[in-house]
This record gives sequence, C-alpha cells and structure tokens, in this order.
Amino acid sequence: MAAPTEDDIKKLQKQIDELNVEIEKMSKNMSDLNKESEGVSKNIGDSKHLLEDAVLSVRNIASSFREFATDSKAQYKYAEGLALESKKTAVQLGLSVGRSKEFTKTFNRATAEINKFGGEADDVREIMTSISNKSGRARIISPEEVKNIFLLSKGLNVSIQSGAELMEKMDLMGVGVQNASQFLNKLTVDSQKLGLNASLVAKTLANNFDKMSSYSFKGGVKGMMEMSKLAVKMRMEVSDMLSMADKFYNPEAAIDAAAQLQLLGGDIAEAFGDPFETMYLARNKPQELAEKVGKMTENMLQFNEETGEYELPPEAKQQFDALAKTIGGSAENLISMARQAAKIKDIKMNVSGNITDEDMREGLASMAKMKDGKWVVDFDGKEIGIDEIGVDLAEKMLAAPKNEEEAIMDMAKNSMTTNDILKQILVAMKTGYVAETNVYELTEDILRPGLDSLMEGTEKQVQKTIDYLQTTPYGKLREAMLEQAQLLGITTGEGIQKVFDADFTEGLKEALKDLDLKTTLEDIVKVLKDLGEEQRRGLVLEETKKSEDFMIRSDGKKTNFTSEDDIIGAKKGGPLDKLMDKNLSSGNNSGTIPSKIEFGTLDISGRIELVSPNGSTSNIDMESLKPMIQKTVISHLNGTFRNGGVPSSKESTDVM
Repeated sequence: MAAPTEDDIKKLQKQIDELNVEIEKMSKNMSDLNKESEGVSKNIGDSKHLLEDAVLSVRNIASSFREFATDSKAQYKYAEGLALESKKTAVQLGLSVGRSKEFTKTFNRATAEINKFGGEADDVREIMTSISNKSGRARIISPEEVKNIFLLSKGLNVSIQSGAELMEKMDLMGVGVQNASQFLNKLTVDSQKLGLNASLVAKTLANNFDKMSSYSFKGGVKGMMEMSKLAVKMRMEVSDMLSMADKFYNPEAAIDAAAQLQLLGGDIAEAFGDPFETMYLARNKPQELAEKVGKMTENMLQFNEETGEYELPPEAKQQFDALAKTIGGSAENLISMARQAAKIKDIKMNVSGNITDEDMREGLASMAKMKDGKWVVDFDGKEIGIDEIGVDLAEKMLAAPKNEEEAIMDMAKNSMTTNDILKQILVAMKTGYVAETNVYELTEDILRPGLDSLMEGTEKQVQKTIDYLQTTPYGKLREAMLEQAQLLGITTGEGIQKVFDADFTEGLKEALKDLDLKTTLEDIVKVLKDLGEEQRRGLVLEETKKSEDFMIRSDGKKTNFTSEDDIIGAKKGGPLDKLMDKNLSSGNNSGTIPSKIEFGTLDISGRIELVSPNGSTSNIDMESLKPMIQKTVISHLNGTFRNGGVPSSKESTDVM
C-alpha cells in the first residue's frame, strides 16, 4: 500500500472529526436511546379514553418505526450505541478480529430478543462475559441462549450473573443451554404445582449447584432439581443434607453411624436400621436420603390444639442434638425441618378426601396457614378452609402456565406493565432493524482502510512537524524559556521562594509615603457628592423631555415656559446672556461664517439683527447699539395699529 499523502491525511482527519462530533452527541448507552420511545407508551392513560389511547399508541409505534427506517442519521446513532457495547464485549471475550462481524450481528440480534422483555445491550454483555469467564472459552452464544438466560433473571428474579453461571454449569454437565432452559421451565411449573416459590427454588439450585454437582444424583440435573424443591419445601439447608450423605458414603462410616442412631430408638432407629440402604441413598440419591430424614422427624413434634403451636418435647430435643452430632448439620436446622414436616403431615390429613393426587395435596399443604384453630388457604381475596377445597378449586389454586415450555417467559411478561410492553416493542423493532442493516457497520467498512492508512502515517507527520519547527524560533522555545528563567533566578524552588518572600511592605511604604490621607478622604467625598449631583441632574433632564420649553438654574432646578410667555429678557453679563453667547459661538475662527442672534419677527418697524465683525457676539459694543434700539422701541410705542387708531403703552409692549 502506497504511503498516504498529506492531502489524503487531511481528508481522512476531516472525516474523523465529523464522526467524532456525532459520537459526542450520543448517549452513554442504549438506555438513553430507548428513552426516545417512552412517548409512545405514555399515551395510554393520558386521557379517559383508554381504548382510543391504546389504538393511538400502536399507531405511534408504526409511525415511529417508519420514520426510523428512513432516517440514516438516527440509525447510525442507534447502531453506534450498540457498537460501543458489542466492541467492549468482544474485547472482554478475547475474540479474534476475524470473528468481529459475526459477533456484532449476533450481539445485536440478542439485544433485540431481550429488548422485548425490558433488557438492554449491557445485559447482553454481562450474560456473554459471565458465561465466558466461567467456562474460559471465547464461545459466541446464540441470541436464543441469551434470551433464555435473561428470562431466567427477569422471570425468576435471579441475578443475570447467577443465571448465566447456572446455564453454563448445566451445559458443562452435558445438558446444553437449550435443554437447560427446558429443565428450568419444568422446575418452575413443578414448583408452582407444589405451592412453592419458584424463584426461591431456582435460587437454591443456582447457589448450591457446584456442591451438588460433586455428588452422584440419579437423573443428574433432574435429581439436583428435586433436591432444590425439597429444600424449599422442608425449609432445610442443602449443605446440611449433603454433609449427611458424606457420613454414610463409605461402608465403615455407614455402619458406625447406623449403630449410633439405633441407640436413639423410635423413628430414628427404624429409618436408619439398614446401613447399606442408607449408604446406597447417600451415594446415588441424596435427595431421597434427605426426604427420608424429613419423614423420620415429622412425628417428633406435637401439635397443641389449645395454643395452635407445635411443641418440642424435652426427649425430642435430646434426640435432635444427638442426631446432629451423628449425621452432621445443626440441631436448629433439623428442628425447623421437623416442624415443617409435621405441619405438612397434619394439613394433608385435613385435605378433602376427594383430592387423591399426592402432589396436589402437597401443594395445598404448602400454601395453608393456621387461622382461628383451622387450616386455611388464601385465594381470590378469601380464606378458604383446607377441608372445603375440592379438586376443581385446587386446580385453580395450583394452576401452572398453559404452555409449560414458556413458563419463565410468561412470568417475565407478567412482570411488565402494558406501557412497558408497548415501549419495548418499538425498541426491539429498532434494534432488530439495525442488526440486519447496520448503517454504522457499513460506514466503518468504508472508512476503515483510510483510517488504517492515517494511523500508519501519523508518526511520520509528527516527526515532520517536529523537524520543521526546529528550524524556526518556536523550535528553540524550550531553550529560550530556560535561559530567561535563569536570568530571572526562578529555575529552582529556592529562586521562586525568594521572589515570594520579598518584603511586600516595602512597596506599600513607598506608595503611602507621600499620601495625605485627610486630603484623599476629602477628595473621595467630593467625587461622591459630584457623582450624586450628576445623577440628580440626569433625572431632571430626563423629566424635561416631557415638556417643550425649559431652563435649568445653577442649583439644578428646572423652570418651564408656558404658552403665555411672550417676552424673554436677558441682562448683560447675566446667565442667559452668557448661555446665549456660549451656544451661538460656532468655534470657527476663520470669520467667514458670522454668528447671529435673531429675535424673530416683531410687530415693530422691522427686525433687530446683531452681527459682529469676527462672527462672535462676545465683542459687540452694546452701548453703540443702544440709541438705535431706543429709537426703534419709542417709535413703535408711539405708532399706530395696522387697523388704525393709537394703542396704549401697555398694548404696544404686549405686541412687541
């Protein structure tokens, strides 16, 4: 491949910059992108017309998806959000570059599968990495396998990591992830039929799988599932039951333990009378050995009808202590198991005789509670006596999913609201579309060769830049800075400290030496006073904008003229005279443009106009003008009206 030119590098760099701008606008992960779909689900319940809202929501899904399918920019953003998670996962799995395309498509398809149930891309990453870390293999599990593991987490409230590890362990035993999902669906249904907490049963299996897998269970994983159900049903610890199996695993130990238990007599001696049978159960059917212990202890506690409680006789307490020492485990756990066994036995005796199915009787017994001296089951908001429950009602109480193969999926769906489902449908559609078209992957394929060339040429370009700068003053910047720093004496910590330790007060003394504090304060006061006066004058000027004619006196007060004012008098040398002189001076010393004072047109013989030779009014000899003005005024006062007649002096002055 030919080395890229500088123009090639510039073009590629521009493309990278443009892509980086788009990346910076993206959300941190797909959960932020999914929020774009929330508006669809929020439509239901926004008004009183719920069915109309539902129809509108579905239409919005279709409309939003059509818009997304034709918007390459939106697809790119969405796909890159997925790519951030898939690339991170590929690194954690240690996948080779050659498998990246295959993995990206699988990752996106898996994300689309769990989107339907509220899952996100980071959930896929956690599932895949958990399985890989547990198995040590860089295996790309299928979208179906990812979905089954996520459903286990969603439907049975098992952590994603525990669910993934459980599936991997079952796969290690040869069950396979697909079959493991079927096993767990059956475990869920069977638990529900027995009135057990299916989630707790699944967690018990997951938490004890490693230990149970080190024993030989008849039926393999199925036997381990039976042990998990029994543990939840009897409130016993799986570890205690497995420790008991250890006590009877070897012939010598089985014979010795059986001999000690024979000494306890009663149900205990009868249960462990044959040490070789006990050894066989310990080796091949640990779950049946645990069930045998439960049967053995169900008669050791007595129910007190007056108190409604199960009482532990002193001799029974002694037997439990001895039993715990012999078979392992704790006496407290054995007593708790005995209470549960006794309770189930008594309840089953009260179940209607019409119910003959043992699992159904066991299920009702697991659900029953004591109320006012009577065993009852809560159902449909009612408390129904155990003896009043017939077969039909029992089937409703212990109803399993119609499709047992999708029991966990049904539970996962049931954990979501209608709005959740609607929102996730649109998200799943977007992810599924991107998984198949993936405009981001296409863009990456187009740019990757150029980006590789750019990366190859970066070192060369950096070196060329350095070489060139060394020929310029900028290239000597380091040496110049060091030289300057040495001259300033700041190349060491001591030099910097000396600069800082310099006596700052010396500079202050110099600044304050000739300062007259009293005068300075007086100046400050004067400045503040003048500033206040200017502000006040500004307010006055603002007010004068509302009137037509005005005059401001030296004290800042304003005097308005009214329409009745016909005469303005100006005393020589007075403020008005000075003001007029100031305003009429043009500042032009050339003398070509004279200044004027005009009094307008008067009802006397003509108009008085004063003009100085140099264009200024300041040098006019008013004394020389006095005779002429007097003559004009007297003539006017002695004159007549234009309409005839002789006016009075007052009338003449009013007209002038």
